[in-house]
Amino acid sequence: MIKRILTILFFFSAVISAKAQENINLQTIDSLIFVEVNNLRLKKNRLPLKIAVPLEKAAHYHSNWMSAKHKLSHIENKKDLKTPDKRVLKFGGNYTFVGENVAYLFYDANKTEQEIAKEFVSIWQHSKEHYKNMINRTFILTGIAVSFDSEKQRIYATQVFAKP
Repeated sequence: MIKRILTILFFFSAVISAKAQENINLQTIDSLIFVEVNNLRLKKNRLPLKIAVPLEKAAHYHSNWMSAKHKLSHIENKKDLKTPDKRVLKFGGNYTFVGENVAYLFYDANKTEQEIAKEFVSIWQHSKEHYKNMINRTFILTGIAVSFDSEKQRIYATQVFAKP
């Protein structure tokens, strides 16, 4: 009997996770974070950031890694992917200065992609170091990616910044 109940609970949680992924568009959240950060930069008289493919690849890799590990961190175990600058280099970026913002939110089916994006940016605005990355005049390039952790019901975000 207990085995049957556990099986039903497992099935139910898998259905909820699948529904969560259906209800949110991660690429839309990426784009909306980009818009929100550039709006903040414009308010602070900074030039808007431009997307760079190596930074996007590094951000995607790192968000997926955090999601798979259920862990928020700037540091990974693999030597060639250990730090933000090493990840960017691994994905083809060769920049003089690199920064990274990471965060996670618990999934809430009542929130829109716009609300989720604004919440990520708000979290970073309330962190001195993350805020400095967002408005840093030196940074002109960025890459952003979010990933959904269905097991923990979390959305992880990574934004990588760079100066050529």
